[in-house]
Amino acid sequence: MNTDELEERLESIISGGEFDVEVQELMDELQENGFGLGELEFILRSMERHERFDFGAPGAFVQLLEQFHGRGYEGLLVESIGRKPTSHTVWMLNRVMKGSRNSEDIAKYIGVMRDVSANAMADDSAREAAQHFLGLAHIGFADGARD
Repeated sequence: MNTDELEERLESIISGGEFDVEVQELMDELQENGFGLGELEFILRSMERHERFDFGAPGAFVQLLEQFHGRGYEGLLVESIGRKPTSHTVWMLNRVMKGSRNSEDIAKYIGVMRDVSANAMADDSAREAAQHFLGLAHIGFADGARD
């Protein structure tokens, strides 16, 4: 599936009425035909364009993206948040941060969260989500949960 086809399918799914069924069909098709970081980046850019859309928590998109954990997903997510933070991508970064045991990575993710509040492309919901997760990260460090 090329990027034009993927874009058409994503836009159709987002504007359609059977989100769960259609997104699962797309995810199955991507997995059957092979997919890589290019498709993941394209999905993240769709999330940026549709910041108010409910992609699920975690939902099929996030589950697909997280299959690339440790293989480039985190970097693409950080780049996406740098371009256009959304409450959903900030939430996804929180999932990455909570799962990390590397203190340097955690510090980097906290910095990305802090940068959201200064990002002119971030809406209020993205800023609020970042502040919320920064508060939780602080509690985790204070409780020793990240040692």
